[in-house]
Amino acid sequence: MTRLTIILGVVLPLVTTATPLLERLEGNQAIFNAPVLKHFFHMEALTSWPTNVSAIDGIRGSYPNVGGNLTGGIVGDIVNLGAANEWFPVLFNETASFYSNQWTINATVPSPVVPNPHSGYHKKDTPAPANYATILLTTTAHLTYANEFVHGFGPVTFSSSHPAFLDLSIRSFYAELEAGFGTGAAKIDVFEIKTGGKIDGTPIKALLPPGAEA
Repeated sequence: MTRLTIILGVVLPLVTTATPLLERLEGNQAIFNAPVLKHFFHMEALTSWPTNVSAIDGIRGSYPNVGGNLTGGIVGDIVNLGAANEWFPVLFNETASFYSNQWTINATVPSPVVPNPHSGYHKKDTPAPANYATILLTTTAHLTYANEFVHGFGPVTFSSSHPAFLDLSIRSFYAELEAGFGTGAAKIDVFEIKTGGKIDGTPIKALLPPGAEA
């Protein structure tokens, strides 16, 4: 009887404290409008044939990145480094997978215009010589396979030490991709996600300038 009394003394308070939490959750309502998506860049990504391994939880594959390019908000080439990794869980019967990849991008740094000291009617200011920076582009996605094609969505993050690209790491991006089965060529569009604001029209205080009144 003593042991039973001790157990009840521990369990009953936990049950009691859980009840108010459930009551608070019942009143939840959305506060934000749907986020706004804006196209940022397009990527043509190339890979070689995968190496697959059977495991108790499904099939796991890895296939090297072998090139490609980016156009749009970022212009550059995909370096032949790294590999995509994919997991096909048993329960999906090879119709869906979880995908991850990190691409190394040799990106063109936006060039400022250099004034021509001898500019006249027939001479124009010219862009400075192009220079390049390395960007690491990382994504995780869920893919669907059907009709000899693959399609998927996933978040994208960036990492770069170059001042021109530092802000990419604190902005939000999402990708949509498509590829023909067995082609080794994927078409990927990356979109920037921005807030659509609050439903009631009040400002998002964390996005206001420091010290600004809401």
